[in-house]
Amino acid sequence: MKDLFYLGEFTALLFLFGASQAALITGISVILFPELGAIAYGVLSKPQGGWAKQPILLVLTPTLAAIVGIIIEKYWGYSPLSVSLSIALALVIIFVLRSPIVPALAAGYLPVILGEDSLSYPVAVCVTISLLVIVLLILRPFYVNNHQQQSQQVTDDLLKIDHHGLISFIIFVFLMQIMVYFSGLKFILFPPLVVVSYEILTKPEHCPWGKQLIRLLILTLVMVSIGLITLHFLGNHSSAILITVIMGMVMCRILDIYLPPAMAMGLLPFVAPHPDIKLLISTAIGITVFIIYYFLYNSFFKKSMGTN
Repeated sequence: MKDLFYLGEFTALLFLFGASQAALITGISVILFPELGAIAYGVLSKPQGGWAKQPILLVLTPTLAAIVGIIIEKYWGYSPLSVSLSIALALVIIFVLRSPIVPALAAGYLPVILGEDSLSYPVAVCVTISLLVIVLLILRPFYVNNHQQQSQQVTDDLLKIDHHGLISFIIFVFLMQIMVYFSGLKFILFPPLVVVSYEILTKPEHCPWGKQLIRLLILTLVMVSIGLITLHFLGNHSSAILITVIMGMVMCRILDIYLPPAMAMGLLPFVAPHPDIKLLISTAIGITVFIIYYFLYNSFFKKSMGTN
């Protein structure tokens, strides 16, 4: 199965390289939106997983969230209210569709934090992920097809959420917006952090990242740094993107953590308005605050709930 995992990784690299080329040729930078890196890696490296088993929802969920995001940005611009609304409505879409595609949270929030109100963004989301699904369907026959029952169980697990964790997630987003307001650093609540915090807080039994917090911290800082360095030295070109994603895969192996959002973290500098040291500082603050928040949540709230 490792050979097939490597095949999926290689295919994801080729796909993201193609997407970056399309972005350069057309001049539409949002074709390579950061979460595409996470989704491509997650789907192609594990085509028997929960995301890959829902191809229609894989396209529909982030596309609808992206449409909502550009509408919010167009009429309200960036504000604590618009951030809350984009994340809340993306959650509603996920719940209504019973979709396991949590990266839709970032897809809905991204246009608000970037100031992107063009229709080209949801079109790019829809087209690129549709092409990804086609690649997935071509690749799937190479995999042993005896995981259907297991995959259904994985999909069901992805839909189960801890309601106390959901409330905790909402509180976390609220607290982060207070920090953003007083610091002026919008990327303290960076889009991949929304996805990671939601997964850890609402799916404690299913999501392993809550037990890998130090690795999560290291990987976040390393990936944003790699993205900034490759962008600085190579420019916004396919070679820089390719190196960033390859390094993301290598770092996941070194740290022994399977974290598709790491690819989105590495690609974040390529779409950020001002990709400089402030972006690294912002993401460092964001992930550190989340780890402290999660530790306090586990140590006090969950423990007190267990004794009642």
